Amino acid sequence: MYSMTGFGAATCDDGTMTVSVEIKTVNNRYLKLMTRLPDAYAALEPHIESVVRETISRGSVSLTIKIRREKNESNYQINTEILQDYADQLSDLVDKPKWEKLLSLPGVVEELANTSHEKVEQATPLVETSLKAAIESLQRMRHTEGESMKRDLLANVDEITKHLTEIERLAPNVVKQYRERLSERISAVLSEKNLTLNENDIIREVALFADRCDISEEMVRLRSHLKQFNEIANQENSSGRKLDFLTQEMFRETNTMGTKANDANITKYAVEIKSVVERVREMVQNIE
Repeated sequence: MYSMTGFGAATCDDGTMTVSVEIKTVNNRYLKLMTRLPDAYAALEPHIESVVRETISRGSVSLTIKIRREKNESNYQINTEILQDYADQLSDLVDKPKWEKLLSLPGVVEELANTSHEKVEQATPLVETSLKAAIESLQRMRHTEGESMKRDLLANVDEITKHLTEIERLAPNVVKQYRERLSERISAVLSEKNLTLNENDIIREVALFADRCDISEEMVRLRSHLKQFNEIANQENSSGRKLDFLTQEMFRETNTMGTKANDANITKYAVEIKSVVERVREMVQNIE
């Protein structure tokens, strides 16, 4: 199980350039990739996205790639027009402008445009190596957090199961208790009037009540959802989307049980289950 929140970083150097990669992820229903890299290497974006998609399937991914090339005089030129313009403007302020300071000003030293395609090709292997290393670092962190979340999730599922077991124990007695209460009340009223009631009338009323408060299907479906939740959570690559769907279904079945049961004790357990399901729902929002 992997959390959708994490951070990873890596730096690789082949002697001609250094590539540093930082990758951060947070939860999102879909995969959303935001990449920051030098403009000269923008052509690498499609390849970078394909590498990310090989490992990450869901979440907001913020990726920052920095590329520093070892300086080579054949790849650079001085823009003398811009340099002279800086010098002319500074001459009004200082007697002797320092040339080494002028060289660091924007636009003075330029990379040759005709080397851009070659630079992208040269950088691609090192960028890919650095990116995969950063993703591995990210995945280790996300897996550690995901396993911790998994333990919490399964503990909550066990708690829901215990509450459901109590509901299953109480449910068969609801109709029996209703019949006893109904018979007692009717008998008390009719005895004052010296009247009698046909037993079939009581049976008919009890049958209608039993139909209205029957929660057997909801109990079966909820237990099935709990079983599926455990199975998916224990898979090698668990699915946050599936767990989220099951959580919604668990809440729906529990809500129906609490509404239909017409029993204070069952309603109490249903409220407890809904509280736990809500905790589970918040956690699965952050599972890939």
